Amino acid sequence: MKDKLTQFIHQHRRIALSLLLISPLLLLVVILKLAGGEKQESKGARDDTLRVDVITINYLEGFQRPRALIGKIESGNMPMIGFEAAGRIISLTVDEGQYVKKGQVLGLLDTEATLAQQERIAASLQGAEAEARLARLSEQRISRLIQQGLESEQRLDEARERTKAADGAVNEILALQQANKVQLDDAILRAPFDGLITQRLQHLGNTVANGQPVFALQDMSALRARVAVASDTARLIPADAEATLEYNDNEYSVFMSAKTPFTDPVTQTQDLLFAFDHRQKNVADLVVGELVSIHWMQPVTQRGFWVPISALSAGVRGTWRVLTVEGLGDGQLVVPKHVTIVFSEGQRAYVTGSVNASDYVLRQGVHKLVSKQRVHSLIHNERVN
Repeated sequence: MKDKLTQFIHQHRRIALSLLLISPLLLLVVILKLAGGEKQESKGARDDTLRVDVITINYLEGFQRPRALIGKIESGNMPMIGFEAAGRIISLTVDEGQYVKKGQVLGLLDTEATLAQQERIAASLQGAEAEARLARLSEQRISRLIQQGLESEQRLDEARERTKAADGAVNEILALQQANKVQLDDAILRAPFDGLITQRLQHLGNTVANGQPVFALQDMSALRARVAVASDTARLIPADAEATLEYNDNEYSVFMSAKTPFTDPVTQTQDLLFAFDHRQKNVADLVVGELVSIHWMQPVTQRGFWVPISALSAGVRGTWRVLTVEGLGDGQLVVPKHVTIVFSEGQRAYVTGSVNASDYVLRQGVHKLVSKQRVHSLIHNERVN
């Protein structure tokens, strides 16, 4: 029996030694496995309370919606100007594209005939004034003779009438002289206001009738922008609405000065007129006929609040939703709430919905969370509106 036991020990000694060597390694594996399980449990616990950024809700009664319109520059005063008299043009002092000042001489007519008439009138006036002086002297002499009883009253009456006739002749010539001066003045074409010559319609040597156009003059103080809009859009723009006009990388302040009271039967639009504050710089750079863009803010009356685009996620049947929590700190429950997007611009949207003013909205990462999940909410200081 002893010999058999000794033989069994010798046969299985290697296996026993192997087991003794492997046992510590097995114990180490078990310990590491247990530690890994604890870490996995801790990680799972942390996942259930993710830290999220939230924003407060600031309900508004409405917002300003940016709108852009396309219009055209025009002048509210761009007359065709010409000489008040008829005659032959002997001088044109300006050309197209030149700016002129009020009262500046733009052209002259030939006035030789008018000047000759002026000399004749002056000579006639001298003769008439001499006749009038002689008539007064005769009247005075007859009046003295009557006082002396040497002349009749009839002679005095005749002398007085001759004096009146002579004075009338003088006045008539004076009127002709004044008319001659007007003719000379009408032969000079002057700028009626500060402006820009946009067209020259006549040439030197042309004979023109009185009032026939010679230049087209654009009044630079009457520039405006005309915009055609649909009638429903026109109703949204209040009188004196302020806007910003953009042209050639420049911005100008404008305001709505008028609105046509009728709708164009062809285009079904109304015209809006925007006037400039002409004290601004670079107004003279505007060109009549050029297209411009006009930007203004349309007031929209609708209760709602602004949220970042990142706070929105798609709901069912084309709806949108935001994720909310009721408070701050650990253990807050995520609750999805449906909203309607009224307007969006850039990285924010104006929405309405059944969200309480006391709720907090998750700012981003909403696709990583589910309803009823517990989170640790932290306030985000960045303002959305």
